[in-house]
Amino acid sequence: MSDQPDERALLRQKLESLESLRDVLGDEAVEKAKAALEARLRAVETGGGAVVAGDVQVAGGDFIGRDKVVTPPAAPAVTVDDLLRLLAQARELLPAAGLDTPTAQVIQSDLETAEAQARQEHPNRAIVVAKLKSVAEVLGAVGGAATGLSRLLPLVQQALQWAERLF
Repeated sequence: MSDQPDERALLRQKLESLESLRDVLGDEAVEKAKAALEARLRAVETGGGAVVAGDVQVAGGDFIGRDKVVTPPAAPAVTVDDLLRLLAQARELLPAAGLDTPTAQVIQSDLETAEAQARQEHPNRAIVVAKLKSVAEVLGAVGGAATGLSRLLPLVQQALQWAERLF
């Protein structure tokens, strides 16, 4: 049934006039006609959607009446101290990474620069992020050649993500 006001008003008029016919039609006929008209008044035109008239009990899932909006949980707060601890771990793992000396020195220098910048009162985001990207790129490029990178590269990638969020 559409929600056109004229049609709904007409149904209400018919309901009112049924009472005046009760002595002619009898109680049973009036109640039956009244129930049919009231059902038409309660009808909802959804254009194909679902209608729930009453309580719904859901077990094992969500009941979605229309659009389900999901807000992902907020990422845990990361501090500069967390980043500094992660960078210190990366520096500690560097000697065991199996890199050649020149590559290890470049990575050590970049990690130290990122760490020193992060310790500043007002760290320069561009420097911290650029140095960590450089370390991640170098480690990615030599990944097949050095076997001790399986722990180092994920730490550097995590540090990069945290730096991008922090600064």
